Amino acid sequence: MPNPYERNVNDKPKFTGEQAITSAIMNVTSGKKRKIAFVTGHKELTISGERPPLANLVNSLKEENIGCIEINLLTEKIPNDVNMLFIAAPQEDFHEDEMKALEEFAHTKDKTIFMSLDYLSKAPSLISFALKEYGIAYTSDLAIDTHIDNIGLVPGELASHEITTPIKNAKMLPLFYMPRTLNIETKTGFNQIALIESRSSSIGKRLENVNSQSQFTPEELRKFNSDKDIRGPLTLAALVVRNQSVAPGANALFFTNGQFLANGLISYSGNKDLVLNAVNWGVGQLEMVSVTPKSLEIPQIQFDRRDSDAVFIICLFASPLLVLILGLIVFLVRREVK
Repeated sequence: MPNPYERNVNDKPKFTGEQAITSAIMNVTSGKKRKIAFVTGHKELTISGERPPLANLVNSLKEENIGCIEINLLTEKIPNDVNMLFIAAPQEDFHEDEMKALEEFAHTKDKTIFMSLDYLSKAPSLISFALKEYGIAYTSDLAIDTHIDNIGLVPGELASHEITTPIKNAKMLPLFYMPRTLNIETKTGFNQIALIESRSSSIGKRLENVNSQSQFTPEELRKFNSDKDIRGPLTLAALVVRNQSVAPGANALFFTNGQFLANGLISYSGNKDLVLNAVNWGVGQLEMVSVTPKSLEIPQIQFDRRDSDAVFIICLFASPLLVLILGLIVFLVRREVK
């Protein structure tokens, strides 16, 4: 299993012509640039610093004509031109003043909140906020797919929605690592959608005093305890759209895992397209919701020593000799004709 926070600094940039052209057209015609504010101060996944874990995501967002900034809600006011507030797997809780700023943003029209909380995230204030404001309950259950050899990896199945349909049609699946689960509680004035669910082969493990997955063996995690555990499918991501005439304010996207955003997993399966589509939908760039074009890579042929020697002999000796023989044949034929 690759480290989700690690990226290969030697990776060469790849050409994505269609994406670049679309982005250029957007720059000219849209008249404004959408902006995301990534919340900091709670050991979140970051977009700056040395080897930032969200570097690949931010590069992709810039190609989508989306600006990215960082913000500390304790010391800074959220700029009016921010379209989306992005909370990426905080490991510490929010201060009371930060929660007030978040609640104010949640009650502002034409905005979107993107929140991702890991299984081990210690952020009770955010969990309470999601339930109170949007009817989304983060559970203490760890989703495990019992049919996956690499325990902890959980593929998700996509619902039909503008965000997910292009990915679903391309037969791609998002891939999470140690996600928790969600429950959706009906709330008047809110359209709540289970955007991603685990497969029927999954179970929700209710574990106690967990500090890391390594506390348990794969066999222990796969074993179903009918007294505590629940069987899948389980909700891994939810979308909440407000009825602006009844409950005006920001829409919200809730995810149960942060590592799928990070450098190591963002390029796997449908993860990148899922995040980009969710962000583009959230900031109002519906024309950019799609499956990103595949990178144009130049194929390489690998030769061993024997192959290299053969190519060398053919190029240096065989080819010139063949040309000489053909030339001699042509000369002799012409001579006979005369």
